[in-house]
Amino acid sequence: MFRLARTANLTWRVSAPRMSRAMSDEGAIRQEGGKLAKKAAADENQYVRQLEAEQLKALRKHHLEEIEEHKQVIERLQSRIKQHEEKLQQIKPPVTK
Repeated sequence: MFRLARTANLTWRVSAPRMSRAMSDEGAIRQEGGKLAKKAAADENQYVRQLEAEQLKALRKHHLEEIEEHKQVIERLQSRIKQHEEKLQQIKPPVTK
């Protein structure tokens, strides 16, 4: 991490290397390649696929719940229609002469 540098008057001084873009650890595994990078990429892909599968499962569940709610509304409305039709039949039509 630290380097010893010899100066012109033969004294030693310690200096730390400066961080450059090439020395940063940002994306170091992927840049290096090899088995570790392939494993990291595979793990990331597996995580994304698993996350997408969970999201699709939740979306499917949501739609199934919505369908069930709509079916219940339809049943309720059909029963109301039936009640109104029965009431209409009970009303006697006016007698015409």
